Amino acid sequence: MMAILVSKLEFLEFVLKHKVVTVMYLVNEFGYRESGARAKLYRLYKQGLLHRLHRGEYILTDEARGRLMYYGKL
Repeated sequence: MMAILVSKLEFLEFVLKHKVVTVMYLVNEFGYRESGARAKLYRLYKQGLLHRLHRGEYILTDEARGRLMYYGKL
């Protein structure tokens, strides 16, 4: 199986583009397994970059928007 290489910045840009993301968005877009997609979302949630709206739905936090702005992506 191939490794999935998506930088944190690319991932945050993806969330910005789609507004709300779910596990299935990540599975379909990046080829993650469901467990890997859940883990990725949870890690970014714990880092303060994603906010959980409902079970399994995430949006960017102000911290994430600030990082995107810093890197000229917003």
